[in-house]
Amino acid sequence: MMTRGLPSQTDRLMLVVVLIAVSIMGSLAPTWAGQAAAKQDATASPEAVTSTSQTSADLAPANTLLYYALNLDLESDNWNQATTLFDRAGLTEVWRQLQESMITEMSPDDLVMLNRLRTLTGGELALVVTDEIRTTVETALTVASEVTANPEGNVEEIPVSTLAGVAAIFQTDDTDEAWMLVEELLDQTANSQGATVEETTYKGATIKSVPGSDAMATPPLAIGQMPGAVAVAFQTTDLEAIVDTQSGDSPSLAEDAKFQEVRAQLSTEYLSFAYGDYSQLYTLFGDEFPQYLANLYPPFADPASLQTVLGTIVWADEPGFRFDTTMIPVDGGTLPALPENFDPTLDERVPSDTLFFMDGYDLGAGGTLDVLALSIAQAYTAAMATSSMDGTPVPDPMAMLSPEYADEQFAQLDAFLGFNLRDDFIHQMAGEYAIAVSIKHTLSPLGIAGMLVSGVDDGATLSSSTELLIDRVSGLAGDELIVASREVSGGTIHILDGEPDDSNGLTLASLGLSLETGVIDDQFIAGTHSSVEGYLEGPNTSLAENRQYQRVFDELPDEHLALTYVDLKQIMPYIQLLMATDEFRSGISGSSGFEDADSSCGDYENQFDAQRAYDEDSITNGSLDTDFDGEACEDYDFDAAPDSATPVAAVQPDLSAIESFGAVVTKTDTAINSNAILYIAE
Repeated sequence: MMTRGLPSQTDRLMLVVVLIAVSIMGSLAPTWAGQAAAKQDATASPEAVTSTSQTSADLAPANTLLYYALNLDLESDNWNQATTLFDRAGLTEVWRQLQESMITEMSPDDLVMLNRLRTLTGGELALVVTDEIRTTVETALTVASEVTANPEGNVEEIPVSTLAGVAAIFQTDDTDEAWMLVEELLDQTANSQGATVEETTYKGATIKSVPGSDAMATPPLAIGQMPGAVAVAFQTTDLEAIVDTQSGDSPSLAEDAKFQEVRAQLSTEYLSFAYGDYSQLYTLFGDEFPQYLANLYPPFADPASLQTVLGTIVWADEPGFRFDTTMIPVDGGTLPALPENFDPTLDERVPSDTLFFMDGYDLGAGGTLDVLALSIAQAYTAAMATSSMDGTPVPDPMAMLSPEYADEQFAQLDAFLGFNLRDDFIHQMAGEYAIAVSIKHTLSPLGIAGMLVSGVDDGATLSSSTELLIDRVSGLAGDELIVASREVSGGTIHILDGEPDDSNGLTLASLGLSLETGVIDDQFIAGTHSSVEGYLEGPNTSLAENRQYQRVFDELPDEHLALTYVDLKQIMPYIQLLMATDEFRSGISGSSGFEDADSSCGDYENQFDAQRAYDEDSITNGSLDTDFDGEACEDYDFDAAPDSATPVAAVQPDLSAIESFGAVVTKTDTAINSNAILYIAE
């Protein structure tokens, strides 16, 4: 459904906040890196792409460790494409209601400030973290160690007056207006602290600053105006470095060969772009950090794999919003030890209506389960220390990352389990693996099914470890856990069930929700009964045959070593219902509290009638149960007189165009890339 777009700069300025959140979400997606050029015919629309000026990188010093650029040219081609996608997704009117609600809650001064923030648009906002932050990080680590070693003592706090190495650069259409705005903010800061604003001139640039105060725990603040830009930082020295870069007296990030290589791998068009020089970042945490990281995350076992740089962009393309990242080795570095690209097969073994699906290779070697296992070992040793009250001292935070510390934690846990959790269980998971989750009906726990399946290295070892683990868990749970087993073709399935409910005698197994696990035909399987049973029998129609699944991955590179898929179309009806409720509208307008008492409950004589309508069609009548507990209108007062006021019509969004999210990880000889897309159908 096409509706009116978002033409005003106020609309788009407020959307910038959403973009920052989307950027973070994209960078945290389960992908390593991305490269639009890796499949240009599928991931780019050349006719819609025009170059976004990256001039803020020309102002960032060459010793920049982290760089984040946000496109504030709200009339640019990519912002226009983003607006088209937003409109196509059915979110335009919803966004207008949200915006109007926020504006209603604003004071006159807030509205004036919102209007003045437009002076910061027209170019680019860059957040820059330079190597000058090193002293601050070293001080923070020292203080953390002292606090851990002496929790009851008086430890000196981190001196905020010396914070340095962070700056924000605004390139705007009107730097004079932008300068007036940041000047006022600086004056307000000075007045609140009772401080005096100091003004200097450096190579023609005006710099004003307010010193920090350790006693008041207030950091310093400095602002600077230079040709075409306004900058804000902690220290005047941070601003002077930017002026030196702009004047050509010092090299810029844009001239750095590593930065240029990353930019060349990603789309020239973007809404946001981030860059990290990990070859320098890891040195902030000391010489032993590579060893600690290798202990937690085996792919980084080779210190040379830390000699990398990373770039991430968020951009609007015709099929949807894209999140692309690339990781490149530099200065003699190597890529992390990840598996090679492969053709997934497990999407052929899960049902077509799978909501969430993740597929990869060598789960046991990936490092994620190692971290989880170490957390379990730490929890066990902490519990033992508490029960024995032996006063075991808390180790230094960095020491807790050492291989020796991990070995000690696992040794205590292994003595209890009777096997080595890492070697005999986690590291036995080799080959292709998949995680699949389905929702069979409404958002009720009874309708959720999930499963993990993985190839194995040594089936006998993993099977023995699984049996020992079940035995230990059963011993701890006592009568509350019922353990049984059943024989299937290829092995034994162990069933973990809860004791019967006192009111109805039902068990998890009778509802299809018991946990089942085992090694079957050299595959480790763990999941709910319905998922395991469906996997062993094979689906009538597989996810691989799902046209929506095929459509999203048609937009991503064919060769990959991991993929993630989310069927958003299954979730959207519930989000639409939530958006149409009174609680959602009151929530976005700043009201607090949450009751299951939507105005739609007033269409019924009593709770019984509302419940019957809800039970007959929980999707259409979903607003009758806004807390999703299966009980309709439980907080609605049916005896109260109806409100004579005309209710405000709720926005009934159509979000059906938001189909899916897909992501893949790809490995080449020179980079690890990822592509992800939020697919929005026509």
